[in-house]
Amino acid sequence: MEKLQAVADPLLAARALDLRDVGERVLAHLLGIKRHSQVLTQASILVADDLTPSDTLQLDMQFVVGLAISSGGPTSHTAILARTLGLPAVVAAGSALLAAPEGQLAVIDGGMGALYLAVSPADQAAAAVVITRQLATRNALRESRYLPATSTDGHRIEIAANVANAKQASFAIEAGAEGVGLMRSEFLFLERNSAPDEEEQYRVYREMTEVMGGRTLIIRALDIGGDKKVAYLNLPAEENPFLGVRGARLLLNRQDLLYTQLRALYRAAAHGPIRIMFPMVTHTSEIEALRQHCEHARAQVNGPELKIGIMVEVPAVALMAEKFAPLVDFFSVGTNDLTQYTLAIDRQHPELAAQADSLHPAVLDLIARTVAAAKKHGTWVGVCGGLAGDPLGAQILMGLGVDELSMSAQDVAAVKAALRGQSYADMQLLAQRALTAGSADEVRAL
Repeated sequence: MEKLQAVADPLLAARALDLRDVGERVLAHLLGIKRHSQVLTQASILVADDLTPSDTLQLDMQFVVGLAISSGGPTSHTAILARTLGLPAVVAAGSALLAAPEGQLAVIDGGMGALYLAVSPADQAAAAVVITRQLATRNALRESRYLPATSTDGHRIEIAANVANAKQASFAIEAGAEGVGLMRSEFLFLERNSAPDEEEQYRVYREMTEVMGGRTLIIRALDIGGDKKVAYLNLPAEENPFLGVRGARLLLNRQDLLYTQLRALYRAAAHGPIRIMFPMVTHTSEIEALRQHCEHARAQVNGPELKIGIMVEVPAVALMAEKFAPLVDFFSVGTNDLTQYTLAIDRQHPELAAQADSLHPAVLDLIARTVAAAKKHGTWVGVCGGLAGDPLGAQILMGLGVDELSMSAQDVAAVKAALRGQSYADMQLLAQRALTAGSADEVRAL
């Protein structure tokens, strides 16, 4: 456990708590010890060192209005739970948090990462006003979630969602998404002992087409490597996996994985439109080879012709976008990896992650170059990274001329509303001002 907590990868280190949780549950079962659950009867901010998956299963979440933990981090179970449920949360607050007296009135601000104690009557009243306003805003967003993202001067952009499975896709559509801009197919390969075969993948992709009902569905080919590791693939250990054999590099090396997935995708495409997207492409020769493999796999199953695209997450691709644009049917900018590679900052580093800001003018310049090259060749451009779900980021991206924004389902309604409230002309001006800024902070101050 201590070794796992000490690993350099924050995502893996965060799983140490999950491992301890499993061990404690097994031990309790063997010893016949009944675990006591926390009973909540009123709206509560839950404070703890950290919360395990089984802890949260014992809670009646209808009474939980916020989560505050002294340890953890952005990849901890608590942080993931808060994002899923839309709860304000504070993580890695330090041991002083645990000294907070139980039962007193407090206010949690997830945006600022702060928990306020000993709240005065005046501050209570001010917080109540903010909470009421936020609830009204959420209700209004829910009512308008199916309206298109059309600017005040008539320019429309497609709003899609990032998902991992058909259940999430269905939820995203209900939340107002108009398509799926990124299906992370790697989740099919995680937390299991062997790779899914062609038949299993075919069933999953076919179910996705059925849920989408003809809407846009972009499925990313297997993106293993970096922060996503699969033991049963027996891949060699790498000192820096984010710069190693991942994404398209792995698929070209392991054509058994590539062809199994491609055949399943082409078979599923007989039931609804699918676009195939390859991650971590760096060289034009890679996409040329991948397109040939796609054609061979299509011929093997007599599948329909599909649009083939790549993620723009390596700076070299953005800088050479004019060379790549004629070779693909679409681009999708992955701002998370593009940011960490451009700024040389590990986006999961607990001390540096806040500096990995996708609104950095250098990142925006690479996106602008990609869009300009794409427009020259009539190539469609989407954005599927975290920046797409930021209302300010979405306005800048729309101003840069992208065709689609794909984000977490819970961000869809807010982004749509933000774009409907602005003119396209103003967003174009905003984008140009962002490109001339000197830092991400300057961009956020615009």
